[in-house]
Amino acid sequence: MEDLRPLAEFLVPLGDESFTSRLRGKTDTYYRWKYGNGPGESNRVRLAIGADGLIGVVAMLPRRIKLGGQILTAFEFGDLLTGPGYRRQGVFSTLGREACEASAAMGALSYVKPNADSAPALLKHLGFRPLLELETLARPIRVSRILVQRSGRWPFDAWGRSLDKLFAVRASSGPPFLTREAIFGEEFDGLWEAVASDYPAIVVRDRTYLEWRYRQNPTDYTVLAARDGSGRLRGYGVGLVVQSGARRIGYLVDILARREDRATQVALARGILRSCSDEGAQTVHTWIAKKSASVQATLRSALRSVGFFPRGSDWVLWRPSRDDLPSDQRAWYLSMSDFDGI
Repeated sequence: MEDLRPLAEFLVPLGDESFTSRLRGKTDTYYRWKYGNGPGESNRVRLAIGADGLIGVVAMLPRRIKLGGQILTAFEFGDLLTGPGYRRQGVFSTLGREACEASAAMGALSYVKPNADSAPALLKHLGFRPLLELETLARPIRVSRILVQRSGRWPFDAWGRSLDKLFAVRASSGPPFLTREAIFGEEFDGLWEAVASDYPAIVVRDRTYLEWRYRQNPTDYTVLAARDGSGRLRGYGVGLVVQSGARRIGYLVDILARREDRATQVALARGILRSCSDEGAQTVHTWIAKKSASVQATLRSALRSVGFFPRGSDWVLWRPSRDDLPSDQRAWYLSMSDFDGI
């Protein structure tokens, strides 16, 4: 797509305030990154044009997924949006069907974390089926401000200070030691090679992908690297803070370390929490596979140990390219980073 301005003009009003906050006016750059500069296969976008212009979009965003011993092409169904005056008229189903046919023609699997409006059509008409349940975890930080917003009254100073002190994020003493990263060097390829065997089903997180996902994207992410006493890279974490109305909301977008390296996972979670707190976040959210005994079980334990708690769940759906692909929920490593909206 050469001219992305009409697409941006259609999509931006359909997003919430947090979406506008994180782009800081760089919408054209964002959509150029999202639709024009992705790694791997060319991006695929399906548009519906009505008498008044653009009325619907379905976009497939390329990923490479390590599934068992194979690296497969996958498409995340990202923007699934129809204009307010054209919903329930078959626009989404038509665009979705075209996108599914294109994905199947390339031998690629597709996956999506749908909302309540799009899920029925995906399941009933487009061949998607449940893959795994993804749970939202939340960690409050500035409790006094949360109470003010809910009650409309400022709590007693001593009480508010006590609550904020109780929920304050405590720094790890190390090792591992955390540093903020501006670039992804060769050591990140080494980290991916070290951890890939721990996770049977995971989006490839090599240096090329990380550079595209976090540096070429105009969103202002915080990337923390964890290193041991000898300076060896043990893992990384990614955070983001956005404005939503009167609230500052933080996201723990991703953590990657060896599957059983709980110390690194805890250190990175604390580091991202502190970073979000420094930027004024009142609560930090993240996503993790809900299934017990999954490959994310140690990570779940690490997150719970620093104060995260469950806040609900949603299903991830997929449309496998072959019938012999593994579908055990426990095998999948998924986080917010594997979906384009954050």
